Amino acid sequence: MGYTPYSINNILTTPTPSLNRSFTSTTKQGKSSTAGIVSGLFYEILEKTGGDSSSYGSITVNETTGVISTTSNTKPGTYTLYIRNTGSYNITPLTLIVNKSSKKKKNKKKKNKIRVYFNNSQGSTTIIKCKKGKCKQDTFDWC
Repeated sequence: MGYTPYSINNILTTPTPSLNRSFTSTTKQGKSSTAGIVSGLFYEILEKTGGDSSSYGSITVNETTGVISTTSNTKPGTYTLYIRNTGSYNITPLTLIVNKSSKKKKNKKKKNKIRVYFNNSQGSTTIIKCKKGKCKQDTFDWC
């Protein structure tokens, strides 16, 4: 294993100087990681471990950029991906942390409602109009 193609910091200084061979990336369901630092090389996933094995098929790598992508069906969890970079012939254990996607609440549009009541006890017609949660009542006498 050589250096990781996902970081420009390839020498770790603590506890003792060593070659940085791994990388950690955090993303949300349906999102992607950052690209490798060198584009135009060939990236491939050799193995996937950890996390939910039913999600392995929803985790992919872009061959030329090294971007790791997930889908909205990827289960949250911590996955270890063994990425091979043929430009340097390095194999990098990449820890991918997939967090639950925060779904935005859709603003429900309130429909305009018109209610009409006929033949009330006073011999008139009552119309209630509601727009954006505010209602107005009109009463018309019968002729």
